[in-house]
Amino acid sequence: MSRSDFIEQELSDWFDRQAPARAPDDFVASLMVDVGVATQRPAWMPPMGGQGLLRLSPAAMLLIALLLLGGLFVGAVALTQRPAPHPSGPTLITFAAFVGADGLPAGAGSDREIFVANPDGSGIRRLTHSAGSKSNPVWSPDGLQIAYALEDQSYVGAPGWLEVASVATGQSRRVAHLDTTKLFDNFTLAWAPDSMRIAFSDPSGLHEVRLADSTLWPETLATHAYWPSWSPDGRILAYTRSDGLWVVGPDNNRRLIHHDDATYRPIWLTDDRIAYAGRDGLASISPDGTGRRRITGGVVDPLNWDFSPDRRWVAVVGQTGDLWIMRVDGSESRLLRSGFQGGRPIWSPDGTLIACEQGPQIVFVSAADGSVVDRLSSAGDAGWGNWGLGWSP
Repeated sequence: MSRSDFIEQELSDWFDRQAPARAPDDFVASLMVDVGVATQRPAWMPPMGGQGLLRLSPAAMLLIALLLLGGLFVGAVALTQRPAPHPSGPTLITFAAFVGADGLPAGAGSDREIFVANPDGSGIRRLTHSAGSKSNPVWSPDGLQIAYALEDQSYVGAPGWLEVASVATGQSRRVAHLDTTKLFDNFTLAWAPDSMRIAFSDPSGLHEVRLADSTLWPETLATHAYWPSWSPDGRILAYTRSDGLWVVGPDNNRRLIHHDDATYRPIWLTDDRIAYAGRDGLASISPDGTGRRRITGGVVDPLNWDFSPDRRWVAVVGQTGDLWIMRVDGSESRLLRSGFQGGRPIWSPDGTLIACEQGPQIVFVSAADGSVVDRLSSAGDAGWGNWGLGWSP
């Protein structure tokens, strides 16, 4: 049998095995061509037993290309059927709330627990079930865990803990001791981008805990320090003290980069820009302390602003209760809701919604036109903001 006859027979047999019904013989024949011998072969190709280099017609090459693309499509479909990288699936919110008799969030009670839910309030699931009151839940960047503060309020001076709970199972573990003296007035936390480290502040200072370590006594980075914030690459930690804005890098060298006794809540815009709230509004600065730029003017509450996920816009609730969004470069500003009387805006991960506390409700506002998309009630008058609200990644 000649080489061309052999290839034609093999391809025809392959079609018989793979296709649910064989194509008509004349269709297959129209695609098959005689296989000739190339007059030359590239220098890198070894000789082929005197037969030369196979040469296929354009139609045959098209057939082979289609078969390869079909294989890639099947592989892509298989990949999409794999489990999502984190168990939360669609974007969810997490919050701390008192527990009612029905096990759902309530406006009053004894201990607070951590819940997760859809932004419209459906699918509410209680994540924690242990003794003690929880607050300030923050989702890990990989979406697998939620960190929060726990305080045993059964007696004065009871211990506090930084705990981490699995979003999938609710199983929690203690990762660090907390100083509970006025804890809820002084507690802030930030996950590192690798989801393996947490920086947090309590009344005793600023600390870093590595989840792979077994110690419950984390390293203290600074005293009287608050608002930790990791750079996008996880190498530098920014924080504030009573004298201004500080950074600490891998070398543990701590530097004051902006002196202002009214500096709060640093947030990284890029690896080389840090935004913060100061006495004259929002501003940004380089980690080396140079290039300070103003973003907004006027007094801004430390909790009443947040950046969009792409860091191009900032949402601000002004002193009159109006909700504004404005470009970080100052080129545009828009009033979303006048007389809104909401606070603590938190931008959704996809940039379409801004969640705000409004009394006993969380209001979800469209970032495009300011319309109220959904409301989530705490079923009471206690409000939510003091205990924390956060989006999944």
